Formats: sequence, C-alpha cells, structure tokens
Amino acid sequence: MVSVIVYGRNDAHGYNLHKRAAISLNCIAEVLSDADDEILFADYNTPNDLPTFIEAIYDTLTEKAKSRLRVFRIRPELHARLIAGGTHLSALEPHSRNIAIRRSNPRNRWLLFTNTDMIFLPKNGAQDQTEAVRDLPDGQYILPRFELPEPLWEAWPRSDPGSIMRTCDHFG
Repeated sequence: MVSVIVYGRNDAHGYNLHKRAAISLNCIAEVLSDADDEILFADYNTPNDLPTFIEAIYDTLTEKAKSRLRVFRIRPELHARLIAGGTHLSALEPHSRNIAIRRSNPRNRWLLFTNTDMIFLPKNGAQDQTEAVRDLPDGQYILPRFELPEPLWEAWPRSDPGSIMRTCDHFG
C-alpha cells in the first residue's frame, strides 16, 4: 500500500544524525502494516570506503524496520557524472528519490517522501499509517512538520518506537 522513500549519506551531517535516523526509521516501520509496505533508502554519494548510512546504523534498527527496508547505493562515480554542470551539493534529492521510486513496489498505491528525522502519529482513529491512507482519494497530500527539541532525541532509546510515539502523542 505505501512505499516510504528517504535518502541520505554516511557523512554525520546534522545533530546526532545516526540516532535520529534510527529512531525515525524504527518509528516509521512501526506504523506500516500492509504486507507490501516498504521503506526505500537511497544512500546517495557515501564515499566508497565507508559503509552505507544504513549499514552504519543497522544494529540499532528494530526487526520490523529491517524487514521493511531496502537500500539503494548511489556511488560517488554516478554523482560525479550527474553533476557535470557543477553543484556544491553532496546529495541530490530529486535523483535520490527518483532512483527509489523506479524501484518501488508497483503494487503500492502511495509514495511517501520524507526525511530521516520524522515520527508519524496516525490520528482520527487510524491504528497505523497504512490504515490512515487506505481510503484516501488519489491526490497529493502535504502535512506540516513539527520540530522536536534535541534533548528529546537524546533521551529516547532507539529500539523502543512505541514508547517514543506515545511520548510524542502526549506532548503533542
């Protein structure tokens, strides 16, 4: 039903990126329930001598997240060809997302583009994200983003997405 598409690279960009991403991916997996639901991660331009971002955090992911996750590595050589005109960016979001889209499960009706620091809380009686979108009419949907303070990310255990989501719901 849902293909969640995220991208990133193993470069430690941003505050405590590895922890935030592991928490986010674990929470995203927690709200997917259809057998065809998946999380597609485009690892874009991680240096060849480093593991992909997902390989670097794999031991902190829940079994549910691991079972839904597919990783596509876009090597620096491809990035160099794509930026022949020049760019200062080390990750190209449109290319990353397109690579994942082309490899997404064709049975899935929905594509969810998001980042690796998001936590979704289904509302209006829905038990999970899959149920929340099941009967929506075709269209483009955009949701607001609420920033969470860094101390919350620091305090949360990566391996307990249910507790994290309950805390977010309580504070929200």
